[in-house]
Amino acid sequence: PRKRRIQLEHRPRFTTTKWASNGMLEPGFSQLANSCPESIKTGAEDQSEMGAWMHLKQPQRLSNLQGRLDEYLRAGLEAGLFFTT
Repeated sequence: PRKRRIQLEHRPRFTTTKWASNGMLEPGFSQLANSCPESIKTGAEDQSEMGAWMHLKQPQRLSNLQGRLDEYLRAGLEAGLFFTT
């Protein structure tokens, strides 16, 4: 039971696994979903996501953006990031 639970927790989740619809490639095909475990989203050698989209460095870009937002907001203000697909 414990092994199975760990396997399920560390299974990759994708934005879409559908290759194409109406002859058009799906834009989120094989992209890791926001709900994907952190161990996979930052599991590459350089703390980038594992897989085909590793070269985009999305975890690093997100971290840099959050840091800049916090740095440049006036005292008492908060910023949030909202993802759409």
